[in-house]
Amino acid sequence: MSLLFLADGARMYPIGFNTLWSVERPGLPFLFQGAVNRVELAEPSRAELRKYALKLVQALQLKGLHSLDFMADADNCRVLELNPRPSSTIALYDQDLPGGLLGWHIRSFQGKLDNFRPPVSPIRAFRAVFSNRSLTIPTHMTWPEWCADRPEAGFSLAAGHPFCTITAEGTGLLQIEHLLHRRAEELRRSFEALHTLT
Repeated sequence: MSLLFLADGARMYPIGFNTLWSVERPGLPFLFQGAVNRVELAEPSRAELRKYALKLVQALQLKGLHSLDFMADADNCRVLELNPRPSSTIALYDQDLPGGLLGWHIRSFQGKLDNFRPPVSPIRAFRAVFSNRSLTIPTHMTWPEWCADRPEAGFSLAAGHPFCTITAEGTGLLQIEHLLHRRAEELRRSFEALHTLT
């Protein structure tokens, strides 16, 4: 899981808690695969993590966008690392804030975060799609609007590598999971139909 937040060197402004997904690949048991902007986490744990983030902000005089990665169970939260930079989870909130999160990132260095309010976002997720076989991106590929990080036509990659990111938003976690699965399968069928898998 992670906490995405803004900082101005003295104060911490939480943006959202996220669940991080991983996938197992040879030699990479916890390869990052995507994220959703929801977690099952009790308020005392959220408060504890906000306190950890604030201590780091003040001790390191952090400014800008950052994320705090952690693991949690029913009893404990264990901080794994601080990523002192904008993380990929900004995509889960960016469109809900005027000027986007990078605009707020810049404002943090100018001391202009007093009127920042965390966004009220729908459930939103993204997930990397990994190829089952070697593939080459065709010149006549029509990408759905819910695809991001799309490779250029003619690009080739080996089996097991990510070839794009799919996105989804909705009102329920189960709905999001089903939608992401359906979209990944739809993409793979499209490549099969275009005879690009070898």
